[in-house]
Amino acid sequence: MDTHVRLDVGLPLAMVLLCDVPVAVANANTTDAALNLLNRTVSHLHQLDHEDKQLMTQALLVIAAGLGLAGYFVKAWLDQRAEVRRLKLLWLDRQMGEFWGPLGGLEETTECSYNSALRKYAIFKGYDPESSDLPATFSKELDIAEESNDPTGEAAQLWMDFIRNSCLNFHERIESILDEKRALFDGAYPNVVLRYRCHVAELRLLSRAWDRKDFRHLGCKAHLYPKEFHSWLVDEGTRCLQKRNNLVNELYRERSCWSSKSTRLEADIDDTEDKALLRHTRASEAQVQTCRTSRTRSVGSSVPG
Repeated sequence: MDTHVRLDVGLPLAMVLLCDVPVAVANANTTDAALNLLNRTVSHLHQLDHEDKQLMTQALLVIAAGLGLAGYFVKAWLDQRAEVRRLKLLWLDRQMGEFWGPLGGLEETTECSYNSALRKYAIFKGYDPESSDLPATFSKELDIAEESNDPTGEAAQLWMDFIRNSCLNFHERIESILDEKRALFDGAYPNVVLRYRCHVAELRLLSRAWDRKDFRHLGCKAHLYPKEFHSWLVDEGTRCLQKRNNLVNELYRERSCWSSKSTRLEADIDDTEDKALLRHTRASEAQVQTCRTSRTRSVGSSVPG
């Protein structure tokens, strides 16, 4: 009897065992298709004689061992890649939660405080709070107060109260984040951060001069607020948020590829926390688009001096 496996029987059998059955079991909507393929396998086995069955069994054992070893290395590679992505996601979350998020929030709060001072000034003077000429009118009155060294006017009082009780406090918190969370920024700080620090230092000098009853300077002269600092916070924060959202979406897409129930992204998300995370990611993407299309006005663009 020929000791070699007959190719006309053994090869179709191997293809069914190694290819058709696993794919059918993984993708079949019902068990009937998988059972039909198993029946085909049994029919192929019945066509083999005793020695052919032994040789086929040995060949399949070798192939199974090779596939098992290959599966081990593939799984190890996939686990390593998943761990790298998990660590990257944690890093981006820390950057947003401890660096870019607080910096952007403090910057916006500073601007809101200044806008509140402008509205109070408009109410005192009987002006329209929504007028586009309001900042210029406010600045002119501050110039008059500087020339006369008289800070008793509404504009000067509101301005000094804003600088002392709001602006400097927010700037100190921003500087604290820039110092304490330095490791969360990728690379070296740009030159605009130094210019921003010089501006804050001059504001402190102004406040001390006011304590000495010196009101000749109510606004910064040497170091104006760098508008690029606001743009840097918005651009870099938006870029970090976009990278984080892209990574989350990529991870969910990979998970959805293994799901046979639906091709939609939500089909593979059964956990409540996962659904909440996905909703948060999509809301963040909408926020990114909003930041790109409608930038908030920088406090330096309207603050006199």
